[in-house]
Amino acid sequence: MRFIRYEGVEEKFGAEMNVIKDVIFKGTILKMVRDSIAYLDTQIKEKTYLGANGTFITEEEYPKFVRQEIIVNAVTHNLWKAFHNLCYAKSIVMQSWFQIPHKIMEFGTFCFA
Repeated sequence: MRFIRYEGVEEKFGAEMNVIKDVIFKGTILKMVRDSIAYLDTQIKEKTYLGANGTFITEEEYPKFVRQEIIVNAVTHNLWKAFHNLCYAKSIVMQSWFQIPHKIMEFGTFCFA
């Protein structure tokens, strides 16, 4: 499994390439799932503000169950063969190339904004 984080909201190439993180996860499927979820947790922004009752409230950019669901769904749907996580400034994009019996290769993209 691979996690790629880009600067900005689109992927750029050549002299304008904007990759700021590129991490590959190896091992058993369970190890890759655990490691990639743990790593994705470190990449999520948090917002802290003063709540109505006078206490500080911290909210994550994406809830924990959403981050877990992104990874687990991709693996469950046989997308781990050439799996890429793309993380832009305002969205997480999951892409994968996978075999379908009646087609040579299919490309799938999942976007979470």
